[in-house]
Amino acid sequence: MTALPDSLLPGQLAQIPNNTNAKWWKDAGLRRLVFWQTCILVSQMTVGYDESVTGSFQAMKPWVESMGNPTSSDIGLITAIVFVGGFVGAFFASPMADRYGRRPAIALGSLLCFNVLWYVGSIIAAWLTFGTGHLITTWSWRIPSIAQGVPALLVLLSTFSGMPESPRYLISRNRPHDALHILATYHANGDRADALVAHELAQITAALATERAASKTLTWRAALRSRAHRARFALCVAVAVLTLWTGQGVISYYFSPILTSIGIASTAAQTGINGGMQVWNLVCSAVGALVLAERLGRRPLWLLSFAGMMAANVPLTVASARYAAAGSEGAARAVVVFLFLYNAAFNLACNPLLYAYTTEILPYGVRTKGLALQIAVSQAALTVNNYVNPIALEAIGYWYFVFYLGMLVAGMAFIWLFFPETKGKSLEELVGLFGDEKGRGLRVVRRDPTLTAVLDGVAMPVDEEDVVVVTTTKKDENKI
Repeated sequence: MTALPDSLLPGQLAQIPNNTNAKWWKDAGLRRLVFWQTCILVSQMTVGYDESVTGSFQAMKPWVESMGNPTSSDIGLITAIVFVGGFVGAFFASPMADRYGRRPAIALGSLLCFNVLWYVGSIIAAWLTFGTGHLITTWSWRIPSIAQGVPALLVLLSTFSGMPESPRYLISRNRPHDALHILATYHANGDRADALVAHELAQITAALATERAASKTLTWRAALRSRAHRARFALCVAVAVLTLWTGQGVISYYFSPILTSIGIASTAAQTGINGGMQVWNLVCSAVGALVLAERLGRRPLWLLSFAGMMAANVPLTVASARYAAAGSEGAARAVVVFLFLYNAAFNLACNPLLYAYTTEILPYGVRTKGLALQIAVSQAALTVNNYVNPIALEAIGYWYFVFYLGMLVAGMAFIWLFFPETKGKSLEELVGLFGDEKGRGLRVVRRDPTLTAVLDGVAMPVDEEDVVVVTTTKKDENKI
């Protein structure tokens, strides 16, 4: 018996006849689909822009003067305040997703690459501030501030300019004809009888049935009674804390005081180095997501990332100390090099696997709960971290990286002891990693051959192998 997620693998979907061109750029329907997907992905670029631009502002004298020459505590508060909203919003994520439905299953490659797009927004912020940094008026920082609203405005306009509704949402609202129309338009150039469209409609319907059953029975209380789910939630918290307390956040948000401490004080030099670093970050994140995550596996990539950051942390601290003692220009250059290497190691795993890894270890019934917990902890950690970082940098300088070296050692030990490998494992194998009995909590107990897909008003039986209905009993719930 094959579980539903396995039947969604791209390799299996490719075997189903479909009225589209194999090359998406030569197919009208797929071109429109890619356009709308791009509009949605701009939202993640917005996050990268918003969270990065404050770091560049610190290198601009007009901004510093306009803010009243803020202290390290003030800068920490300005940088951290953006994450407070994320912390509050995380508490609404799980109930809203359970109430209104989740997005359709996404290929793992797309999930890995989503967070990588954070750096696209970061690159735009870095080079825009580099371009305006030569201005001696407040427009040097006002222009980038105004530009912050452009990506969000594009997303807003796209939603009112014909962006199609989610077929999954439409089916959840008993509107299968509308869902069929959208699937046929974008996945088969209007052919409602297309085999792939029929398959997708059946899969979405089955997935909704699965999730409804899980969300109705698996409350927070029930989830926390399960030792296996507690272990999963602990890993979600660990991923949030370990990836955010590596020291890379100091480099990203407070590169200006770091560069100033080694004699690189001009706005042009600081914003230029930051612009190059953001491009470098994007490249390294893409390598981790598109190449290493599948070739090496998740666990080895985590270990490689943390080992790389440890290897960069020590010479970075030594070079910083040498500059502080002797003002060596060579030491200053070495600091810049190791800042780049530090970021490279971080972005191999901590960016692409941040949410992809936890999504893999969380089964349907607790996925939104686990991700909401992870996001809440992440935002809380970022708030504390970004408030404390500038204060600590001002107080102890480069010695602050010694603290993060300890965090990296602890993080690597935790990964070695507790992070399971998830690459290439089936749903049942992933369940077994945490000590669940086979299928407990997401047991597939029967297949429903009577479920039908609505195609042009004609009820068409769906292949039994495509349909999974999950049922649970009171006995099952008590076991969880």
